[in-house]
Amino acid sequence: IEPEDGSSVLNILNRRRGYINLVIIDVAMPNNFSGIELTRQIMGEYKDIKVLLTSGYPDEIVDLVHILKMGVELLAKHYRRTQLASAIEKVVSAQRKH
Repeated sequence: IEPEDGSSVLNILNRRRGYINLVIIDVAMPNNFSGIELTRQIMGEYKDIKVLLTSGYPDEIVDLVHILKMGVELLAKHYRRTQLASAIEKVVSAQRKH
């Protein structure tokens, strides 16, 4: 599922509660929605959903340390399919930190 923005992501998660296990989020999102803020909302409201965060500019993420402490994996762009698969496997198999 490829939502158009963060609000659409939240709407889809509400409608498909229990069916989605992983959300891949870009730090830069359309419509002035922060991928980091969306990550926080998902982690706060959907305890069973894991998040994989991606960014083309990982060194510029202000809250990076906090995000990583929450148990969110960050995958820097431009990544290969094997890197994406590895990151997904790591995220899905990891226990979420609180």
